[in-house]
Amino acid sequence: MDNNKIKRLVATIIDLHVYVLIIGVYALFMNGLDIYNENGVSIDPRVGFGVFYGYYILSEFFFKTTLGKKVFKIKVNYGKKNLKGFIKVVLRNFLNLFELLIPFLYLIPVLIWNKKTGELISKTDLAYE
Repeated sequence: MDNNKIKRLVATIIDLHVYVLIIGVYALFMNGLDIYNENGVSIDPRVGFGVFYGYYILSEFFFKTTLGKKVFKIKVNYGKKNLKGFIKVVLRNFLNLFELLIPFLYLIPVLIWNKKTGELISKTDLAYE
């Protein structure tokens, strides 16, 4: 397997851990140490979706990278930081949740073309240093 594909997959795993950490901190602040109720973890799904998409979209738009990508010196090439660039970043990340729930949506394009489905749609690339 190509070294860049391995970097990309590990960066994705790191980013998912960052997301879980952010949600965990949110749960602690909102619920104290009692983050579970009788139905499980008590986190509003809207907050979960907002944090999930917010983390990826805002980090990639403002810094052209996420923490996982930064570890491997990977940047997102979407053009300039303007409305067109923001729309490309949103399109690139639109399917993230579906790729998480159905991993083949992520794995097949990455293993074949080293591009995730959102990159094919938004016509963005990753730059590896």
